[in-house]
Amino acid sequence: MIDILNMPREQAVEELMCGMRQGLTLEQYKGLKAAFLAMPDYDFYQLLAEAKVMAAQMNITPKNYADALRKLGEANGVNGENAAVNAIPADFLHPEHREALWKEICRTKPSDRVCLKKADDIAICDLWQKGCSLPMGSIPSDLFFAGKIPLMDCEIVVDETEDPDGLVCEYRIVIFPDYQDRIRENDGGSVEVGAYVFKLKGYTFFNPICVCEGLDVLMSGPFGYHDVPEGLIDLCKKEWTQATAIRMGYQFLITWYGIQVALLHPTVKNVFRNPATVPVYTSGGKKGRGRRVVRYVRKHVINADGVRAASGTGREYERHTLVWYVIGHWRNYSSGKRVFIQPYWKGALRDLKMSLDGRDREIVR
Repeated sequence: MIDILNMPREQAVEELMCGMRQGLTLEQYKGLKAAFLAMPDYDFYQLLAEAKVMAAQMNITPKNYADALRKLGEANGVNGENAAVNAIPADFLHPEHREALWKEICRTKPSDRVCLKKADDIAICDLWQKGCSLPMGSIPSDLFFAGKIPLMDCEIVVDETEDPDGLVCEYRIVIFPDYQDRIRENDGGSVEVGAYVFKLKGYTFFNPICVCEGLDVLMSGPFGYHDVPEGLIDLCKKEWTQATAIRMGYQFLITWYGIQVALLHPTVKNVFRNPATVPVYTSGGKKGRGRRVVRYVRKHVINADGVRAASGTGREYERHTLVWYVIGHWRNYSSGKRVFIQPYWKGALRDLKMSLDGRDREIVR
């Protein structure tokens, strides 16, 4: 646990403001930060000490804190244009943390590649978004606490070139094999359970994926990178803001979560049957020298009409579905006890059982 009372003054102000940034406009953020910096040291640290005691007495949970920030943002009229996160520089991982996370990412290889066009992406996300009670822009964390992640390491390709300015977005989501142990052994704070990996100008960047007990949403951490020129890193630090990280995390994880939910659907998971097995070639050895390495992944090409047909929905009657998804959530009792309610499918087809074929992969060298 960070002890903000023993931090140097400017660092303590930054740490104090860190949690408030999503609930403030940029002008409010600047004004409050200036006010904290102008306070005499004694008054400032006295305020911190009193706030720490008050927080302990209130027994604030991560969910309560997140809800309070959301309400603060609504009261302050925070939106995508005036939010403080639009102007605050993005965070980058400490070098030691960065290297440790990269080693974790490299422990596994992608087993599947899922390819979608924009319409297919929307159809996959519709499986859970329409009935989701979370605030807009949030990705549920329920599958981690339920221990139900069908694809642990996969590549996702979303082709939006049909739009005038559309691009092909390709990235990888890796979930650590021991994520359940990490959650169980955690002391109540946020815990890294995986990472998303993407390319910029041919270089590798990544962000940790985090969950927190009692909090219903996924979180992404600071940026990391591997073998990236310092010039490009300096440019990213100048141009990327915290809003950049929030948008990236949402855009990458919304499709990934939809794919996981689709694979848990009693009928939609059949859309993923019979994929093509395709080779992926990489160069072995240090600095790319040495013999070529071949590994195989299962390539799934998702079709929006197939998803809608399998889920019992149609373009004209999308609300008339035979099965719908209820995200897992934390239930708080008056005694203070918190219990996780497992995610489940509800509806006429909820008991239909169709097992997927084996998902073991062989890496050929």
